[in-house]
Amino acid sequence: MSEEKKVLAICPRCKGNGYFNNDIQCPQCNSSGWALINKSQAYKNCYGTYESIADKGWEARAIWVSRKE
Repeated sequence: MSEEKKVLAICPRCKGNGYFNNDIQCPQCNSSGWALINKSQAYKNCYGTYESIADKGWEARAIWVSRKE
């Protein structure tokens, strides 16, 4: 069984900011703004970087579903 490929994406917890409320460091990306997530849970945005499909709601899921077909 092979591992799923991971991609460097904008952190879904802090939205790339690195902090919550400007004083609490993000534990998922270690305040870098980038996190490794599974490629099946990400999509490439119009700027060429990956984002989590959970961040965009129904619009991202529609893109993700159409990519699978």
